[in-house]
Amino acid sequence: MARDICRLILTCRLTKDPEMLSTSGGTAVCKMRVAYSTSRKDESGSWVDKSNYLNVVVFGNQADACGQHLARGRQIGVDGRLEWQEWDASDGSGKRQSYELVADSIQFLGGPPEAGAKQAESPPGEGGYSNAAAADDDIPF
Repeated sequence: MARDICRLILTCRLTKDPEMLSTSGGTAVCKMRVAYSTSRKDESGSWVDKSNYLNVVVFGNQADACGQHLARGRQIGVDGRLEWQEWDASDGSGKRQSYELVADSIQFLGGPPEAGAKQAESPPGEGGYSNAAAADDDIPF
């Protein structure tokens, strides 16, 4: 029987600082909330951006690195798989459900955000990514 494949690769920005936890066995866990944008035409035919939000979790050494070096607004690249989460609401109002992106790898894109400063672009060939950043006013969070 053939196995199904679920891979998700995206670039996104952190909507808040990462949250560090650990498993009962001592493995580092980093939970992050990210946003990415898509574009589509509205009823009038104009292009509009839509922000989408997703929870990301990463384990082990990568989790430690994310907790130490990432902060709200930082752009990252994520490669991982979607997993379905289901739980009972703490207020007893029924079941809750969501998807979570379990990251196999995280790439730190751009530089750390600096208040009021634009980031300089890196020379070509350094890490394969440009450090050019959009103005903070363009970030949807």
